[in-house]
Amino acid sequence: MSSQAALGLLACAHAYDIARKENPLDPRLREHAAILARQVDDFGHAGSESDPSGSSLADGWATMVTQCDTQFRQPFGEVSDWLAHGAGYANPSPDPAALEWNRKAAAAGSAEGLWRVGHAYRYAGSGVTPDREEAHRWFRMAAARGHPDAALQLYQDLYPDDAPGAASADAIALLDLALAGRLPDAAYQMALAIFLGVRGNGDPVLAAAWMHIAAREGSELGIDSLPNVLEPLNSAQREAALVLSRTLQK
Repeated sequence: MSSQAALGLLACAHAYDIARKENPLDPRLREHAAILARQVDDFGHAGSESDPSGSSLADGWATMVTQCDTQFRQPFGEVSDWLAHGAGYANPSPDPAALEWNRKAAAAGSAEGLWRVGHAYRYAGSGVTPDREEAHRWFRMAAARGHPDAALQLYQDLYPDDAPGAASADAIALLDLALAGRLPDAAYQMALAIFLGVRGNGDPVLAAAWMHIAAREGSELGIDSLPNVLEPLNSAQREAALVLSRTLQK
């Protein structure tokens, strides 16, 4: 790779990384950032943490991303096609082809591909023999590329309820990534962690606020648990929790 091409790759990787963090709910930005990050890894660069194109990129990332969409149209399109072929990853019927398509996408850096391979090992998708440790290995890679579902699955597997380590840096990072992806069950897990005192100071109003969010966003666990979290609160605390939930959800 020429020095000019390498600089273009690093600049695009950095622009997409900014875009992903600014727009955590956009799976396209997450995917493209992950694919370019893998190309940076393959190139042998330490990563895209530094800004190779100058400090102005912090303000001009949106324009840069548009340009990079065109520059890297081919690898982005290839990964998208592979993921389309592997869409049946959750089906328990034996389907080695689906698994291999997702492995191919994962090898290209796709966060979704990494998640899908992990999901297959976790839940016997595509007829794979379940292997939780192997699933977690793939989920770790997917979470490192910003996939919120992988982060939530790891959190639920490794830190159920008040399991030791639920207040660790690893647990906090995983749950925060899942929350950034606006996953309803992530809000439930946050409420539970606060309610059980494993995160924060055990504030019952804050716990109820997060449980309101979980229920409002459609978490069945949140809907079922909300009455239990509200029951010990007085009317003023319940109103405060409802107001706080709306503020946190913005």
